[in-house]
Amino acid sequence: MILQILLIAPSIAGIDAVPELRTIASVHHVMPLTGEVSAQDIYHQTREHNYHVLHFATHSHDDQVKLSGDEIFKPADVARASSLAQANLVFFNSCRSGLLASYAVRHGLAYSIYTNSDLPDAQAWKMPLSFYENLSAHSEIDYVTAFLHADVGDGIYGLVVAPQLLKDLPPISYTPEFDDVERLRRLLKKRPVKSK
Repeated sequence: MILQILLIAPSIAGIDAVPELRTIASVHHVMPLTGEVSAQDIYHQTREHNYHVLHFATHSHDDQVKLSGDEIFKPADVARASSLAQANLVFFNSCRSGLLASYAVRHGLAYSIYTNSDLPDAQAWKMPLSFYENLSAHSEIDYVTAFLHADVGDGIYGLVVAPQLLKDLPPISYTPEFDDVERLRRLLKKRPVKSK
């Protein structure tokens, strides 16, 4: 399925989002917010258009996403923008974004992908490409299966899933290096597939 993705990639030293943008745009419809990006730009796009995914390609630190200049996007901003866009997934392709991902899911988002370590810029395009290719290969949106089949970078990436999507199952935060992948796959096969 072809997704509508808002890719947020402010011009920041140490971040080259061009390879990431090219790879994602090769399989989905992407609205790039690049160059000077402000919170106002993100809110404008999310108010005016619906997106399946908000994708951040920038720096982050536990409780904030870096935008242009000294501007930051706080967890409440991420949750609000996701809601405005009617997004089901926020993909943080940025360092130390686990708290942001958890906050977004606790405040209404269905899924969030994050990293809790330093993400090497030269490798940052690989997992998103694998993830988005997996999504485009199927007629229904299944973020969990796409994540499980993506090259998750030796445990660098994790997935937060809203508990209400896992009927009769305990809430699961999946991080490959710490969890039993086969057990998780068995549990997830029992859940109903939700698509937007």
